[in-house]
Amino acid sequence: MKSKLNIPLLRCLNQQIISQQYPSPEQVLLWLGMMQAQSFSSAKEALALRIKSTSNTQSGIKKVEKALNDGSILRTHVLRTTWQFVSAENIRWMIDFSHDRNERFYTSYLRRINIIIKDNEYELAFKAFQELLQGNLSMTKAELIQKFTHLGLPNDSRRMQGYIWMAENQSILCSGKMNGTNSTYALMDERVPSQETISKEEALSRLARIYFRGHGPAKPEDFQWWAGISKRKTQTGIDSIQHELLQSGDYFYHKECRTQGVLSGKRCLLPAYDEYIIGYADRTDILPKDLEHHCYTRNGLFFPTYMEDGQIVGSIRSGKDNIFR
Repeated sequence: MKSKLNIPLLRCLNQQIISQQYPSPEQVLLWLGMMQAQSFSSAKEALALRIKSTSNTQSGIKKVEKALNDGSILRTHVLRTTWQFVSAENIRWMIDFSHDRNERFYTSYLRRINIIIKDNEYELAFKAFQELLQGNLSMTKAELIQKFTHLGLPNDSRRMQGYIWMAENQSILCSGKMNGTNSTYALMDERVPSQETISKEEALSRLARIYFRGHGPAKPEDFQWWAGISKRKTQTGIDSIQHELLQSGDYFYHKECRTQGVLSGKRCLLPAYDEYIIGYADRTDILPKDLEHHCYTRNGLFFPTYMEDGQIVGSIRSGKDNIFR
């Protein structure tokens, strides 16, 4: 069922693309929950453009880098087993919520590439991480491989990736201080304060609240995609905060969503993997299906795009502008 709402306007407002409300990267992420960070440089730009009172993209990026270095925001694998930016305040309960699904995915993926890691091997790797990184140290994957070599531990790149994934999923590792364009890893207990454990039910309610507040108006299938959960859990999450939601047609949005603003004349470049596109399963409100191939590939490669008045009107592929609307 169609909605009478101006979907692009409300999404631009609530995703903080226009009339930004929050002066720090951490506050933006507390509002949005998480942001796709597959491409590190693009993700920094995407977060920067959502910060209030940022004079230009570079000053916003510096704020993002400072927040990454001080640990108030982190880049790790949380929902959908992909890279995301998340606030330190939210990381622990989000990982706890997605732990079982992520572990199944990692185990299955490693088996498909003929990597079998037993529990005792993981225990050795986790112990090594604790010893190597204690004292607020940060190391790249390559540095960890070198250290494992000196310790006489299995050290090939694919096994190390398995160790890191599982250590992130156990809340042992998280992102460390920046090292140029290279990801680094640090001990979560040294970067992120301990937090009260919440139930899976409360975590699901929080996810639903965060999603429909920061991405609304959206459909249930959009929330299901973003959170990486089943259809049943999607409905359970929506039902748990039903009293907080407003509905128009098939779309839901939180009562805290902004609905008043001006979009006319707004044109901007959205970085690759921006939440305005990737945050939804159904993108037809801003991009017709017959034009999707201009913006992303079937195997999930997303390009920078041009947005005008809330609609995607072009993309950049192979360094060339492609205006199609």
